[in-house]
Amino acid sequence: MRRYLASLSLATSALLSTASFGQLAVTRTLYDTAPISKDNPVVISIPEAGIEIPLGEVKAFFAQEYPDQAYDNIPEDVRKKTIETLIDHHLMSWDAHREGLFEHPEIQGRREGTLGMLAVEKLVAQETAHLDPKDWDGIKAVELALLAELFEKAKIVVNQESYDILLELADRLDKEALEKQLNEEESETTTEGGHYFEVDPEQLSLILSTYKDYEPITIESYLQAYLSVPFEERGSVREMDTFIRFLKPSYEYPLLMEEAKRRGFFSDPAVLADLDRGTNNYMYVIQLERKSMQEASRELGEMNEETQARLKEYYEKMKELRYFKEDETTGEKTILSYEEATEALQADYWGDRTEELQTEYKAKLREGKTININLPSSL
Repeated sequence: MRRYLASLSLATSALLSTASFGQLAVTRTLYDTAPISKDNPVVISIPEAGIEIPLGEVKAFFAQEYPDQAYDNIPEDVRKKTIETLIDHHLMSWDAHREGLFEHPEIQGRREGTLGMLAVEKLVAQETAHLDPKDWDGIKAVELALLAELFEKAKIVVNQESYDILLELADRLDKEALEKQLNEEESETTTEGGHYFEVDPEQLSLILSTYKDYEPITIESYLQAYLSVPFEERGSVREMDTFIRFLKPSYEYPLLMEEAKRRGFFSDPAVLADLDRGTNNYMYVIQLERKSMQEASRELGEMNEETQARLKEYYEKMKELRYFKEDETTGEKTILSYEEATEALQADYWGDRTEELQTEYKAKLREGKTININLPSSL
């Protein structure tokens, strides 16, 4: 068994670390990745911002917003509003790039994680390309077969000392589970973690297995998976098949990540194009939050004279609608004082101020810009 443990192979769920993700394409799409071409012409442009929105981008956005409705059946006023929303999204994404948000650690971290996810999706799509997309059972069977193959080839190191401690803990857990099953009653010494004996936290944090640069698996994470299965169904970790059965799930995604990397999907043009699209989309969302929600929070935090004046004006406007207490017997309403309403007042003000700031920001982005729209009558 020790020889088997020494050669056992696996991985974990940490994100793959990459040195650089390169720069985004000049045409920054948010909902589609098809390049501009004769069949995918530019239908909306904003020269001052260098924004060119191709037809495929518009189609993709409408498909997202109205998945069950044909374009021709969407009322004209709704179409126009939807186009204006798409333009706002592109302007906000452009502004985020202009202000350097692309280099922000949050954006780069999300971009890193998304790259792994997209590469794995590409891998699974390649493996299941011969199947009907609705054949869920067939797709799952192919995935499991691939994972089994990858599991056999991957190499990990299982720490023998930690493994021995795991066996001891698992034996004790199994013993008390059996006693509980026989006695059919709860022990008064049950802990929040679901076991009745004391476990040394240092033992739980011991590394059970490692694989490449991925986050190691600890005894605690293994036992969490082990205890999630009823006693009568889980078997004993002293049996190698059982030990591996509870180790495998933690490694499924990392194994697929490694295989996707090996096949070159981390640098696949289609994957990178989708990564750019997703980044651009996420950036407009973050930018809108920065210019509205975060700004409203900043105003309340600083509470300067202008904000105080706004709050008092807001209170006077809304006090009879929101800030009162009602006598349960007579139904008589008593208006709360400004001080009494402060907590609810600031929460309501923050929400309304956020919406106001969003409207102001979107309008400011359009100032001095020419928006050319040349959409076909039907998509």
